[in-house]
Amino acid sequence: MVFAIFSNPNVHNEFINETDYSCYADPDIAYEILVKQSENFINRIDLVPTSNRPVGLIDARDVTWKHARESLTPLFSPNKLKAMSHFANEASNNLLEKVLHKIDNDDDTVNVRELFYSTAMDMSLSSLFGVKPNEEKKIELQTHINNFMGGLKKPIAALFIALPKASRPLRVLFNYKQVKAIVKLATMLRKIVTTRRRELDQGLSTRTDMLKLVIEAEHKEKISDFDIVQHCLTFLIGGYDTTASSLTFIAFALATNPDVQDKVIEEIDQYCPDEDNLNYNDIQKLDYLEMTINEAFRYFSAGYINLREAKSDCVINGVQFPKGVGIAIAVKAIHEDPDIWENPDKFDPQRFSADQKSKRHPCHFLPFSDGPRKCIGNRLGMMNLKLILVRLLQQVKFEVANQTENPLPTIVIFTAIPENPVILKVVRRV
Repeated sequence: MVFAIFSNPNVHNEFINETDYSCYADPDIAYEILVKQSENFINRIDLVPTSNRPVGLIDARDVTWKHARESLTPLFSPNKLKAMSHFANEASNNLLEKVLHKIDNDDDTVNVRELFYSTAMDMSLSSLFGVKPNEEKKIELQTHINNFMGGLKKPIAALFIALPKASRPLRVLFNYKQVKAIVKLATMLRKIVTTRRRELDQGLSTRTDMLKLVIEAEHKEKISDFDIVQHCLTFLIGGYDTTASSLTFIAFALATNPDVQDKVIEEIDQYCPDEDNLNYNDIQKLDYLEMTINEAFRYFSAGYINLREAKSDCVINGVQFPKGVGIAIAVKAIHEDPDIWENPDKFDPQRFSADQKSKRHPCHFLPFSDGPRKCIGNRLGMMNLKLILVRLLQQVKFEVANQTENPLPTIVIFTAIPENPVILKVVRRV
C-alpha cells in the first residue's frame, strides 16, 4: 500500500524502510500521537531492522514495554536521584581537575567533545554498574561500547535509512560488527550482575547505583538477569551519548554567547557558592541554568525525530493512518519553525521562562518526547548536566578559540552530534 503524500506543508512522506513511513512537523498531530491517542501509537518503529539486537526499554513493545516501564519508573524518583547525585559530583570533580591541570600547564585550548565523552563514559559506568574509572574492566567495557556506538555514527549507517533494500549486503556486515560488540558487552554485564547480586545478598555492597536499584526492583517485580542486562544496556547506550553531546553543545553555546554565560555564572554564585557541598536541592534553584540547557536542546535538537507505529486504523485531524504505518514526529523541524519560535536561529534562554512556557503548546518542545513513552531518564539526565556544569562554572568559563568552528557543524544519523572536534578555550574565572 502506498501512503498518499499530503498537501499539508507540515507533512512529508518518505519511504525509508520496507514499511511506508510519514514524517510530521505538526504539533497538533504530534500531541494526538504521543499523548491523546498514545495507546494506538505506543510502539516505536525501527529505522534499522536488526533481528539480533537486545530488546530494552527503548525497543520493547506493548505489554513487554508496559511491564518494564512500570518496574523501572520508581527508580527515577526524586529520592533515588538524590542518592545517585554523588556519581555526577565525582565525575565533575575529576573533569575539573583535568581542565585545571591543562590551564596550569598553559594549555587552555580544549577539545571539549573528547573531554565530555570521556567524562560521560566514566559517569555512566560508575553510576550504572559501580565500575570505577581506573578499573581494568572499565577499559574493556568502554572498548565494546565504542565499537557498538561507533558503527551507529558512521555515515554508512545513513544508507540503511535512505536505501534500505539496496544496502542489505552492507547491512549484513554492519550488523555482524554491531552484534559482536553488543554480545561481548552483554556477556560482561551478565558477569557484573551475577557478582553484584551475590554481594548484595551477602551484605557486602552498600553503594547505591542503578544496578543495585534494578536488582532491588527485581525482588518485587521478578525481573530476570536477562532483562536486567537489557535495561542496563538501554540506560548506558541512551544516556552516555546524550549526556556527552548535550554538554558539548551547551559549552559551545556558552562560549559563543558570553552574556548568557555571565548570567548563568551569576546565578550559580548566588545559589551554589560552596564548591565542596553541591547537592540535588541546590541545583533545583537554578532556573536560568535550566532555561539555558533547554534552549540548547531546542537549538541543537540532538533527538531530531520521534518514531511511532500505528497499531490500528485511525483518523487524526482528517488524516487517515492505516494499521502498521510508520510515523516520525519531526522534532528538529518543530524546534526550528519560525511560526513557533521567533528568530529561531538566535540562542535565547528567555524562551523558557515560566511566563513563556505557560503560553506554549505542549508539543512545541520535545527534547525527551512526550506522553507515556517520554524518556524515563530525563530527570536524571537534567540533574547530571546541571551538576557537571555548575562544578565547572564555579571555577572556569568557556571562550571561543581561534580553532572554534562557528556555526558548529553537526552530523545527523540517528541523533545529531558534533561532526568534528569542538575546540574551545577554558580559562579560570577572574
